[in-house]
Amino acid sequence: MSADLLDLKKRIENIDDIHHKKILEIFLKHNINVSENRNGCFINISNLSQEIQNEIIEFLKYINKQEKTLSDVEKIKKKYKKSFFSNEEK
Repeated sequence: MSADLLDLKKRIENIDDIHHKKILEIFLKHNINVSENRNGCFINISNLSQEIQNEIIEFLKYINKQEKTLSDVEKIKKKYKKSFFSNEEK
């Protein structure tokens, strides 16, 4: 397996479980064989086309962008909460 595929495998394994459903949908859309048992779904990614790899990579980029945006918003909320709703006298 190439280094790119190993990296992709690790990235997929490290995302939250809620995002795995979308990755599975990508595989199913491209008629990739999926084996399923009580431990989860398993896919042989060693022969994925570049098109499928790119689609998954784009989805992973989207996830990272959304998580960064949410993190930034939470930081701003905390800043305003601290500034405007502090119990301390000013």
